[in-house]
Amino acid sequence: MDDSNTRYTQTRVTATTSRIARRTPPPSTGRKRRINWPYALLSIIIGTLLWFGVDFKRMCDVVLDVEVEYNSLLPADWKFSVTPQRTVRVSLRGPNQEISNLRREEIRVEPEYPKAALEGDTYDGGLTLLPAFVRDLPSGVDVVGITPQIIPVRLSRIITRYLTVEAGEITGTPQEGYAVGRVHQIDPPAMPIAASREFLSKLTTTDVIRTQPFSVEGGRGLVGGMAGLEPFEKDGEIVTVPGMVYMSVELTEVPAEREFEQPFEVRALIDSPFDRYGRLTLSPPSVRVTAAGPKSVIDKLNASEIVIYADMRDRVPAAPGECNLKTKAITPSRVRVTRIEPDTVKWIVNEDAAAGGE
Repeated sequence: MDDSNTRYTQTRVTATTSRIARRTPPPSTGRKRRINWPYALLSIIIGTLLWFGVDFKRMCDVVLDVEVEYNSLLPADWKFSVTPQRTVRVSLRGPNQEISNLRREEIRVEPEYPKAALEGDTYDGGLTLLPAFVRDLPSGVDVVGITPQIIPVRLSRIITRYLTVEAGEITGTPQEGYAVGRVHQIDPPAMPIAASREFLSKLTTTDVIRTQPFSVEGGRGLVGGMAGLEPFEKDGEIVTVPGMVYMSVELTEVPAEREFEQPFEVRALIDSPFDRYGRLTLSPPSVRVTAAGPKSVIDKLNASEIVIYADMRDRVPAAPGECNLKTKAITPSRVRVTRIEPDTVKWIVNEDAAAGGE
């Protein structure tokens, strides 16, 4: 190789180190970073659903005061002699969403009664409340406990006995001129009362069932209608008597008295032909009269409807030529004369007139 024809080029090698230098970012140009809104909104929705899913599955506890429905499963021929405790505290556990919306009115406690306890006439003991007795619970909600779990109760078997029904208070004001009279009818006359054998053993023949207040407002004559029955009470114990009876009350007209101002002529009931010739003189010839009867009749009564007379056949000798006669009255229906003044008249025989007639 010819050294004269060979050209050498000097090359400079720069050594590198193991640390890589970070490049300075270019200066900002002032433009905002662009957000991908569809992906952001989707992320928010997914996060919310995940939160609700976790919260829905979270288990929570709650305590509610629930009313016990004792009569729902109690046989019809049994009743409580003493009112038991009405409410109990029920502890529940379940998903948060179910528990938070649960209300006490939505669940029931219906106790079941042991058959062995209801074989006699009475039961005095305890009633155990089990979780299975809590009804209408939402799915996933369980009963943790019931307080108290045992409730003292006293039960008695119901039997029936009939008692006479009598009228209670009569209320209201009848029409003018009328007043409350007697009770005309109660149908049926007796009603059953259902109670324990112990209670019914205390009854006597004087015990009766009374009707509730019966109104005769604005009535006249005979007023009738249906009437309820008052609760029956004996020795502080009260028994409800269901049902109604038909009841009627007579309204009698208020009696009124009227004194007539004008005198009434006394008529003679004769028994001899001599009386036709005017040989009969009554002294006094007229009397004053007082009549009585229903107000509606007395107010419309005319004096001409009353006849005052003296019967000659009832004469009582008083002196020569004189006889005493008792005055009497003829009246319309429902009217009576209560006073005649005077109540006795004299019959004076005119002997001179009688001789001239012969």
